[in-house]
Amino acid sequence: YEWLMGRFDSSAQALAQPSYFAIQLVACEVNAPEIGERVLYIEQAQVEDPNNPYRQRLYHVEPILE
Repeated sequence: YEWLMGRFDSSAQALAQPSYFAIQLVACEVNAPEIGERVLYIEQAQVEDPNNPYRQRLYHVEPILE
């Protein structure tokens, strides 16, 4: 859960392979007890335009018990 939080981007891949866009993904913890105990807000945007996300989601993360 904690490893999923932070800012990640594909800038290196976009430089190496011009057919890919430089995209950033930002993930942070949110308090949403109606969804679950561990909830992340995920936002994706182009690196050149980080204030205009094109995808926003909430992820409910829970352990898999085997």
